Amino acid sequence: MGTDDDGAGLSLTVHAAALFHCASSWRLPPRSMPHYQLWVVTAGSMKFRLGSLAATEVGPRSAILIPPKVAQQAEYGAPPLRTYVAHFMAYDRGEPRADLWPPTLLIGCAAKGWDRIVADVQDTADELEQRRPGGRIIANASMAGALGRLLRSDAKSVITDAGETLPPAVAAAIDHIRQNYEQDLTTRDLAEVGHVSPEHLRRMFRRATGQPPSRFLQRYRLGIARQLLRDTELPIATVARRAGFPDAFYFSRVFTATEGTAPSRYRAIAQDDLTAGPGASPTNLR
Repeated sequence: MGTDDDGAGLSLTVHAAALFHCASSWRLPPRSMPHYQLWVVTAGSMKFRLGSLAATEVGPRSAILIPPKVAQQAEYGAPPLRTYVAHFMAYDRGEPRADLWPPTLLIGCAAKGWDRIVADVQDTADELEQRRPGGRIIANASMAGALGRLLRSDAKSVITDAGETLPPAVAAAIDHIRQNYEQDLTTRDLAEVGHVSPEHLRRMFRRATGQPPSRFLQRYRLGIARQLLRDTELPIATVARRAGFPDAFYFSRVFTATEGTAPSRYRAIAQDDLTAGPGASPTNLR
């Protein structure tokens, strides 16, 4: 995976990192986060769905780079998964950036350099856990080292959800959803962004993502709602409005039908700490 940016002005701030051992029955339900995540898989396997990409088998010597607000979902297989997960924010000349890298799966990274990547992420987790003087500076530097090595590493397969890999009209619609999900969006609105008819967009969208644009929009909004329920104490009506649902009653009905539990119950049992498993939201995120 390459990048045209030489990195001048870029910086990272790591908020949490840890190693997880996941049982084969553990699942990561559909969700999204307000920050970047980096998964570094050292053993086991899982099926991972990232953004609008189809579910992909991920095994040892693989990495997953997930930008903010990008949907993710996983099911773990056998043998049990062993993975590092780091949560961080990225900045360009001091300004937070969510668009520096596309959602990316790196499958089967080359053995050369892989041990160094794992060591960097392990150092990041150790420094954050031990909280020694200067530890956060070292953690940020180690995280930057791991990410930099991954960006230039060779892998058997590099799968990205960058807009150019999708039909332009579909990419435009997805970008419009991500930027405007709080608004009242229709398929016609999304089609106008891509300069195609609603019928044509539905056909292209389904071929590219396996679902119609209305389903993609609803799943994206539900991901935002889950994040707000886990990480804030906002009233349910406010969560519904901020996630783009017209009212709390409709939101509760859709959420319950999809998640199998009411929003209030989901909030009560949600695990906000990273110790709940990879992909959970770190409680110390600032």
